[in-house]
Amino acid sequence: MPPRDIYHDIIVTALIQAGWLITNDPLRLRWMERKVYIDLAATHIVAATQNNRLIAVEVKNFASADDVSELEKGLGQYILYQTLLEVIEPERSLYLAIPDTAYDEFFKDNPIGEILIRKCGLQFVVYNVLRREILEWIP
Repeated sequence: MPPRDIYHDIIVTALIQAGWLITNDPLRLRWMERKVYIDLAATHIVAATQNNRLIAVEVKNFASADDVSELEKGLGQYILYQTLLEVIEPERSLYLAIPDTAYDEFFKDNPIGEILIRKCGLQFVVYNVLRREILEWIP
């Protein structure tokens, strides 16, 4: 099992405060003889309809001195996990959890980020580290 991101517990707390129930920490996917671990799985029950919304969340911090390398790794994981989820758990949506500072630097109003979002179908949980809260879900 891979080590946890330094902001893993912040995302867990923020999701719980936003009404999510953490169901797996981590979510293990098995494809033939291979195992893959996504940081978190959660469900949100909509009381009016009793429908569950299922998500998987890969937590990234982009705190490395080599942010491009962090971006490459995060995108690679996202594409791999999204591909596997489409086959194994198609009802679950994948989100990349990143700090607001990283979202602002790499994706918001950034031509390369906009291309990546469009081409890779990226979805984000944007969080604030200091406030320990989710700021935005994209899309």
